[in-house]
Amino acid sequence: MKNLKIALGLLISLIFAGNSYAWTITDFHSDIQLNADGSANVTETIQANFSRDLQKHGIYRFIPLQSKTDTGMLNRTPISQVSVFNEMKIPRNFRQETKNDNILLVIGDPNRTVQPQETYVIKYLIENVPKEFPENNFAEFYWNVTGSDWETTIKKASATISMPKHSQTNKTICFTGKHGSKEKNCTATFADGKANFATQLPLYPGEGLTVVYGFDEGIVQTFDFEELPPQDNLHYIQDPEPTWLEIFFNKIGGWGLGLLALVYPIFYARQEKKKVAVDKPIIPKYEPPQGIHPSLLGTVIDNSFDKKDFTAGIIDLAVNGYLEIEKRKVKGVLWGFSDEYFLKRNPAKKRFSSEIQKEIYEGLFKEYLNLDALYFKDLSKLTKNDFANMVVLNGNTAKETGKMVDEVSMTKLRSILYSIFKNIEFQIKKIGKQYFRGISGQGIGIILALIVGVGGLGLLATMSMYISEIVVMGLFGGGIIGLLGLLILFPKRTKEGFELAHEAKCYREFLETADIDKLDWAEKQEIFEKNLPYAVAFGLTEKWAKVFGDTIVEPRWMRGSGGVGNLAKNLDQITSDIAGNIQAPHSSSGGSGFGGGGFSGGGSGGGGGGSW
Repeated sequence: MKNLKIALGLLISLIFAGNSYAWTITDFHSDIQLNADGSANVTETIQANFSRDLQKHGIYRFIPLQSKTDTGMLNRTPISQVSVFNEMKIPRNFRQETKNDNILLVIGDPNRTVQPQETYVIKYLIENVPKEFPENNFAEFYWNVTGSDWETTIKKASATISMPKHSQTNKTICFTGKHGSKEKNCTATFADGKANFATQLPLYPGEGLTVVYGFDEGIVQTFDFEELPPQDNLHYIQDPEPTWLEIFFNKIGGWGLGLLALVYPIFYARQEKKKVAVDKPIIPKYEPPQGIHPSLLGTVIDNSFDKKDFTAGIIDLAVNGYLEIEKRKVKGVLWGFSDEYFLKRNPAKKRFSSEIQKEIYEGLFKEYLNLDALYFKDLSKLTKNDFANMVVLNGNTAKETGKMVDEVSMTKLRSILYSIFKNIEFQIKKIGKQYFRGISGQGIGIILALIVGVGGLGLLATMSMYISEIVVMGLFGGGIIGLLGLLILFPKRTKEGFELAHEAKCYREFLETADIDKLDWAEKQEIFEKNLPYAVAFGLTEKWAKVFGDTIVEPRWMRGSGGVGNLAKNLDQITSDIAGNIQAPHSSSGGSGFGGGGFSGGGSGGGGGGSW
């Protein structure tokens, strides 16, 4: 079974390939003392450099309270006795809570800002981590030291593991990189009764250090992964004679029901699609459907709100004078310069032509409190009402806790970009609800009937030794394939949605085949910019720009892109890089770290953090 990944943490990769971070972790050291009862006292010393952003109040740190193996087995690791100090052993203010199977620590004082150099010492007791693997003939401590969900670079990371008594077996291995990586840009040694690990290269956002220490069995208590208890075996005293129903079901009925479970849902979905589908030729249309925002049109045409539709909304704001996009060279924290994109709003533009415009604009330029933004991370747990109200903290909304800023870099947006994206997706489905549909009540009834009927008959069949296993497999297989077919083929758009999608395809045909030779310069410039957001939404940015070539100039709202010849490349760069930030991060998984099964991000511990 694949690992179930917790959608919590930070969107840690940069939108644009730069090395400019507002703050960095200069040193992350974890001192781990294993105890005889199988618990471990962990002391994390985090040295942070805030010299580039002294408006911060502190950091937050979250650590998973459980992990899963690739086979679906669960390892619960309770955490207690948490305390936080500075380098002088003076207690620090912090708030602790449990959120989505993670312990969350928000460290700092909202009434005070940070110093250029800060040290955070986090201490806690964790249980149930050591595991015993008979195939290895030793026990092991598999530990995700840093976690891979930090929003910034960790220049140096290290860990030391101490034992309650001497061990003859001392095996060490470590992994670095993104979750699942088997890279070993680290050292793993044993000396003076301690296992020592250290990175050889910086850990960038999305990367972490994971260590494994193998030691003699019996020194510390080890724990097993949780699994379901085995079912009681069924014993038959004598073989009963099969009934006529069992014979019928085995020879004919099982296969018939399996075939019905396969065919009918697919037939039903196709019939529903025939009722709403539009069967008309594609004839070029020279104007987009009136009153339809580019992001909405891009969503309707393929029934999916994606990165192109989101970027189209940003370009639509630029074309209509709500913002400017400027490309600058920014000096990195570690080395060199990199390209960075800045969005500058036009405060004079206060009236919006659509609610989608307003939502994208305010999402980009509302400077949320970083602590509040943390509450958006596990978006898989939020309801539609949460997205509608943007609830983040104590019943307040992000719009209430934030303030408008005149300029924002795309790097700064990375921590909230996913929440903005998901909110816009919800708003589009809400505003354009007449274009989208779910499975009807009748369809849901069919699904439930199939699940109960086919599943119930299959269960009864497995209780009879006269029913062939192949028949049971066919029954369940037909039902499952039929249900999947229903979910995939059932039309997700209404009649109005299919009609709008047809209009969009006709308009897209114009963008793909446009001939502008007979237009004067002013008309070309106007037509190019007016249709550009839709070209972005349809994935035709490069083709649309090539149609006009050098007959137009760089738009007034795009600065520093290197001329109109580079405009399409810059817009494609914005679109493709946004994709890497519209996703939720993963959690660590348990298992053995030796025998080729270890990787960065594995084991217990992990998590990540950021600043606020």
